[in-house]
Amino acid sequence: MPPDAWAYEHNGLHHYQLNQPGGDPDLVEGKTTWLRSTNYPKPVKVILAILGGCFWKPMYYGPNTLIELWNSQRPDQPALSIESDQIWRPWHKPFWSVLRQAWLPYTIGHFVVPTLVVYSIWGSTASLGLIINLIAAELLTNIYSFFVIVSNHSGVDLYRFEGKPRSKGEFYWRQITGSCNYHTGTWALDFTQGWLNYQIEHHVWPRMTLSQYRWVQPRVKALCKEWNIPYVQASLWTRSVAMLKVVSGQY
Repeated sequence: MPPDAWAYEHNGLHHYQLNQPGGDPDLVEGKTTWLRSTNYPKPVKVILAILGGCFWKPMYYGPNTLIELWNSQRPDQPALSIESDQIWRPWHKPFWSVLRQAWLPYTIGHFVVPTLVVYSIWGSTASLGLIINLIAAELLTNIYSFFVIVSNHSGVDLYRFEGKPRSKGEFYWRQITGSCNYHTGTWALDFTQGWLNYQIEHHVWPRMTLSQYRWVQPRVKALCKEWNIPYVQASLWTRSVAMLKVVSGQY
């Protein structure tokens, strides 16, 4: 995804309109309405959500960041969304814009160029093995990042908000009660979870370095306990189950 699109969609809209229906572009239940509203059995919905997670970066995250940036640049035109036909139909201009700015550069840089280099040096067998491994790695990292990232703000125990916060204190209260942490405290946990296990602290101090999160996290948790502010923390697996229940419409 282009850096300017990521900066606008994530650093701007997501952080400053966290968990606001119609404002937060990453609100889980808002982006999975089509699945939640179907009459499929719940196990089928869960399976579809997991399968979708294998492709969520090219099918959601890349296009969605671009769409939000475009909407901000064209306030006088009808807003696009990830569900818009114009994004997925080749006879519409936005489709080609997503192709040119997101899908094509990544495909060429990550799959085509390495494969051609290996083919030119070691031949077809090696290049075939490389492309198989690249595709497998892409699917694996997509599904893993799907669970780690999407579960951070999903669950019946996390607050949803309306309108702008009325004070700085309410803003920080929203960042805490609208986010959840996973287990923290060791380098193995931090690295394998991409430091997203400190999501609460990240939303309170988005410019803080990753290594500082471990130092500040127990202090934030203790302060929340002192002031009776909900501080949600559980294992990644527990939060993933909570996320799948939201996506499948179980609550």
